[in-house]
Amino acid sequence: MHPTVDELEKLFFELDDIATANKEAGLKYVGRRLYIYMSGHGFSPGRLRACLYAGTAQNKRGHNVHATGWLSLLQDACYFQGGMCC
Repeated sequence: MHPTVDELEKLFFELDDIATANKEAGLKYVGRRLYIYMSGHGFSPGRLRACLYAGTAQNKRGHNVHATGWLSLLQDACYFQGGMCC
């Protein structure tokens, strides 16, 4: 079943790799804005902590991606103009 946790995280890793390469090339930002749209089954283990279940999630096997964790990492790295640290 798709997407798997690996497939979802691969997308975030690829974005981070592009951003890192751009920064090393002297580009100040990767882009103006980052939009993350999530639709499907998810849960929140706490306030402002959104997780999205992967297609491989099953009863007792809650394969998921911590989406707000990735969002925080990308914001803190100041890859986008609209970030708080820019």
